[in-house]
Amino acid sequence: MPSNRIPNDHLRRLLAQSGWTAHSLAQAVNTLGAQSGVRLTYDRTSVAHWLAGSRPPAPVPDLVSRALSKRLRRPVGTHETGLDPGSAHWRQPAHPGGTRGSAEARLNELCRMDLDPLRRAALLSLPYRPSTVAVRLRTEASTADPSRARPLRGPAGPTTCTLDGMTTVFESLSEHHGGGHARTSLITYLADTALPQLVRAPGERSRRRLFGAVARLSHVLAASSLDIGAHGLTQQYHQLTIALAAEADDPSIRPQALYSMSVHAHLLGHLGHAMALSDAALDAAGAAVPTQLRALVLTQQAHVQAALGKRHKAASGLAAAERHSRGAGSRTYHHGTLEYRRAACLLALGNHRAAVSVLDGSLRSGSDGPARTRTLSHALLATAHLRAGRPEPAWRHSNAFLDQAGHFDSYLVRAALDRLRGEYRGAEVPAELATRLARHAVSVPAGTK
Repeated sequence: MPSNRIPNDHLRRLLAQSGWTAHSLAQAVNTLGAQSGVRLTYDRTSVAHWLAGSRPPAPVPDLVSRALSKRLRRPVGTHETGLDPGSAHWRQPAHPGGTRGSAEARLNELCRMDLDPLRRAALLSLPYRPSTVAVRLRTEASTADPSRARPLRGPAGPTTCTLDGMTTVFESLSEHHGGGHARTSLITYLADTALPQLVRAPGERSRRRLFGAVARLSHVLAASSLDIGAHGLTQQYHQLTIALAAEADDPSIRPQALYSMSVHAHLLGHLGHAMALSDAALDAAGAAVPTQLRALVLTQQAHVQAALGKRHKAASGLAAAERHSRGAGSRTYHHGTLEYRRAACLLALGNHRAAVSVLDGSLRSGSDGPARTRTLSHALLATAHLRAGRPEPAWRHSNAFLDQAGHFDSYLVRAALDRLRGEYRGAEVPAELATRLARHAVSVPAGTK
């Protein structure tokens, strides 16, 4: 039987949740159509056909989605209604989190899929795809409304403060235990608590602040998705974060997300794409962006240039980043993160002793820093000592890394372990450390905790 005749149980479920009759839904769609300049004459029979599996032409699926969003007071994506031509009633969409519908509806749709064990497996196996998104984003940045680049003045409302407080909670859980812990709780909070607030926002000012809070949560979810090794899904959440940022009051969200996307592309070896994304992040980092965030973006850009063999540009970029890092701190990035990125760039430039100096100073002064960053710093410091011809301190920091690594449910920690093992191939290593490196296992994430 053709897929467009599969009974639409998802629309039926949404209709039941709304408390509407088929006639009520038809009238709501007709009203929204009239408001959009489209004359529609649907009735209960039309809705009965949709429930039986037929799909109306555009723009009706979007109007149904909007009508149900208003009625249920939460975003409802077109795929969730089963009426989108690209769906087969909640089967895996070709491009989850893609371009159809509003950013908040797309994020809601992707979160709902991520919460469903039957569909999560397909999401976790999505491939990472370098794309032209960075070029498009740079073009958008050059034509953006400058008033949107300025943060709103005055205190945020209680709902925004609550959402930001929860962002801090989930960031802390990820930093202290790895992205595999509490990830499902974060998705549930986004879908059931945060996203519905956007529908209820009383005015433009409140709406922009709430979009900023939801975008920050989405950014944390992208990071936790990376930390379970779900690369294609990470890319989807990053792109949705940027889409949400276009409606937000916080000008730092867009460059933060682009910076994270560049780090992700770099990690996977897509250096050209990583360079384009870091360029886009720098373009997006206007005057209102904290200086330490600008320093972080410049450091990432320099790191990619070093990896591409552009040593002079990398050294110049690193010097510029250091000048910016002397400015005011950022509430988003701890100093240890910046120093870790700086040391990685120095290591890529072959300046091993300078990398050791940076990481030593960071570890000495950053006892309150992010736990995962400190753990990764020990692995990077061991590598720097090995390359500088100093095996004994390398062994000490390798053991410190292994002591801490088992506490994390983290793809990033496992990747650091794999890199460290590679550094020791053919090198002198004490028998006890060799045994630890060979046998050590980092917690395997399920992404459902």
